[in-house]
Amino acid sequence: MMYVMQVLTGKEEYVSGCVKDWLLQDGEEAYSPTCEREIMLHGKPTPVTARVFPGYIFIQSENVIDLYFRIRKTKDRHFLQTLTKVLRTDETFTPMSEAEEHAFLSLFGPDHKAGISRGVIRGGKLKVLDGPLKGKEDSIIKIDRHKRLAILQMRILGRYMTVKVGLEVAEKE
Repeated sequence: MMYVMQVLTGKEEYVSGCVKDWLLQDGEEAYSPTCEREIMLHGKPTPVTARVFPGYIFIQSENVIDLYFRIRKTKDRHFLQTLTKVLRTDETFTPMSEAEEHAFLSLFGPDHKAGISRGVIRGGKLKVLDGPLKGKEDSIIKIDRHKRLAILQMRILGRYMTVKVGLEVAEKE
């Protein structure tokens, strides 16, 4: 099951590293997904990597209550100050639904990184030819061709979140 933990923005890599190094057991995973984008720098397209969900890390665990108590037992003050909470409903830790988890994993893949998708616009409709957005054209709510981004909506823990992912539109007819 996949859970979401809120952390201080900018500390995602630090917290996921600490959780990986100190607290995770076999079969558990912690990460903050990233995406590749291209920006124009000095007139040349330059690849950059950006955090997709600032302020959140994702935890794969079958026993999140045990992980929560392992986190609370840690003595590292700096680490504890960067955590805010594991998202929950009332007093129950809320995992992502199977559909949400499937959509999430299909976008980010096993390396937790969304690569740059490539597509074309024909007759006013986007057709993604390759990349993680292939087949997800219906989820895209906006295309920013200047910034080479696709903005899509994903449902996570019952709420819709906007996600920016790299998209190169090769041609427009």
